[in-house]
Amino acid sequence: MIPLYIILLANNKERVEHVNQNLIPAIDKTLFDIQVFPANDFRSGHFFDDLSDSPFFFDSTYLQDCLAGKIACTVSHLNVWLDIIKKNHDIALVVEDDAKLLDNFDHDIHHIFEELDEHPGWEMVYLHVFGKQYREIEAENYLSKAYPTYCKCGYMLSQRGARKLLKFHSTINLTGDKILRRLVEKNLLNTLIVNKMAIGTAGQVERTYESESLTSNIWGSPKLIDVLAEETGKSPEHVIDQLARAKSRKLVVYLKKLRRYL
Repeated sequence: MIPLYIILLANNKERVEHVNQNLIPAIDKTLFDIQVFPANDFRSGHFFDDLSDSPFFFDSTYLQDCLAGKIACTVSHLNVWLDIIKKNHDIALVVEDDAKLLDNFDHDIHHIFEELDEHPGWEMVYLHVFGKQYREIEAENYLSKAYPTYCKCGYMLSQRGARKLLKFHSTINLTGDKILRRLVEKNLLNTLIVNKMAIGTAGQVERTYESESLTSNIWGSPKLIDVLAEETGKSPEHVIDQLARAKSRKLVVYLKKLRRYL
């Protein structure tokens, strides 16, 4: 079976209910092995330790400016990619906890798997596309060369794709969505996109738009430095300095860890 990772913010009651009542029941259990994967949570009370202990390196300037929810989201996906590599999955699906399988998903996904044989060396497939950038393409086939977009609500990775993504995230100075978009723009990642969207979202995808169901954990989140300062009782400058030093020390370890898997 094909592993299907669900990145779940476990302390968010609405998201847990959505996953248990809507998402998991809609998944074909004969095709997919569901793996609920814990999302990083900036409200955990130990987010500073989580970031310090992680193998990922963040640019200190980015740490000063980013929202806590954005960096938590980025780290959550990085952890999934690392798990895909560790377990040597040839292929895996990844969805966020606000994803919803559209009516055409079961039909289309089988054809998508078959069509991947026509794209040797593929590394990533967008199954969801950010609404304003979505282009439904009328064609007999199901996949096309990807165009730049945002949002990692639902996608597919090959083993090679997971390795390459992790390598390109060795230093994080942008949100994960922006890093990925640049890879697509520069043709550095062999990326495909569905001609007809297969995965939708029940969540808020823009700051000015609130979904009827799930409010964003990113747009409403505070700045990272404020979260860490409150959590540790230290000044924002001191916290960032500590974290930057911790990440600098861990960079060598992280690169060694990357080489072990790459």
